[in-house]
Amino acid sequence: MAFLMIKSSGDELTLNGVKSTFTIDIPQERSTDVAGALTPVCGWGWRFSCSVDSEANSSSPRLLDDDFRPVPWRRLTLFFHPDLIRSAAYGHITFSVAVENLNPLDDTPVWRDYDLPTNDTSATIGVYIRRRAATGPATISISVEFPTSLGISLTRPLDGRAETALAETIHGKEIVDVKFYAYSRVGESYVARPRPMFAKMSLLKGHSVGLDEYLDTKGFKESKLVDLDADEVQHAEELFTDYDYMSDSDLDSDVDDEEDNVQTSEPQSEPDPQASSSRTLLPSPRRMGQVVFIKGHAYNTWNALLYYLYTKKIEFRAPGERGPAEESATPKCSPKSMYKLADYLELTELKSLALASLRSQLTTGNIVREAFSTFTSMFTEIQDLEVEFLLGHLSELGPDMATMLQRVCKDYSPHCFSVLWKVACRTPMDFIEIQAPIQGEPPVKRGGKKGLGKKKGKSTGQLTTPEPTGSFFLRSG
Repeated sequence: MAFLMIKSSGDELTLNGVKSTFTIDIPQERSTDVAGALTPVCGWGWRFSCSVDSEANSSSPRLLDDDFRPVPWRRLTLFFHPDLIRSAAYGHITFSVAVENLNPLDDTPVWRDYDLPTNDTSATIGVYIRRRAATGPATISISVEFPTSLGISLTRPLDGRAETALAETIHGKEIVDVKFYAYSRVGESYVARPRPMFAKMSLLKGHSVGLDEYLDTKGFKESKLVDLDADEVQHAEELFTDYDYMSDSDLDSDVDDEEDNVQTSEPQSEPDPQASSSRTLLPSPRRMGQVVFIKGHAYNTWNALLYYLYTKKIEFRAPGERGPAEESATPKCSPKSMYKLADYLELTELKSLALASLRSQLTTGNIVREAFSTFTSMFTEIQDLEVEFLLGHLSELGPDMATMLQRVCKDYSPHCFSVLWKVACRTPMDFIEIQAPIQGEPPVKRGGKKGLGKKKGKSTGQLTTPEPTGSFFLRSG
């Protein structure tokens, strides 16, 4: 057997498990199927393997380019082998997989659950597409996460960046050299009240290409060295109206507390001329650094990001939870807000953690609202996750779906279109039944597939029908 999965580096300890990264050696011979050998032992006893089908056997679904010409591709299937931990009572473990220069098939979940102990010797954890025209090496990073209830404590060595930063303080260098401002409150059509956070630049770099580019260019292009202890907030926009995610739950409501409006006045004592003349006033030392104003993400989100980059620890808010955590505790943030930020900065592991938290919070009570939300419309990965959950519980969601569809039609909500299309394409027509009638219309009875021809008349909608996906065909690119 060929060694298709070549380990790129040693295993990396994550918050609750182990991450292994591999380069995939795609065989040049395209006419035969290839089954790869097992990888070396990963974590504390498991292995992985993969197989690559020939182009001839990788014809379904059909992949088309922008000119609707067939694109040759190969199917890569990824396997987990529990080996030494088959009998371990670890319970419910989770895989999350990140890939580069590969494309997941529609039916490939972002995560996969697995129960231990098990009698299985292997399990499929992902199916991917490798186009013939793809360039660059294909890489796969697999994180195996264990339940927090096990109390597994994974000791991490001190990060090299932290060692360097601490060593520099011996020679008098500052541990803080950058100050961020981010908005903390939201009003009807604006965000407000920027709050400061401090950090060490060298501890923020090297986590991802996206974050490095932001720090090197976008974040500091116009920034100059200033006194970090001075109040720079007067130079920022107190009210910012172009925030692109007004439903950000990491922003608190901009309602003034009485304490904010009460200024305590204390009696001023007369200066003692003898005391002032008897001592020399020395200038206080200044900490010099750069100041950056964050306009696309909330204070709570950025604060949690800085804490994660320092410690690799992240704590997400429960649905509906509001208010800041205690200053001494791990800062909390919304998994939606962190997913958005991690996606922007290309922090794949943090993005996976946020996605896992979002998935754990889905219920039949909130899935319809979440699936048709503005946040979900921003990310295809979130759409696929929530559509999968929605379709799996569709029989329980009749009244909620009817109410939501009525609202979508009444309010003209174009951001809901992608999810609505995916649900419609994958819902069997003999299953559709509106259990709660739309206001003013009689209830729709179960009708099977009869009478599904196109209606006559000219469409007045502004949206165009997208190319079919899922059960129909895929587009490359």
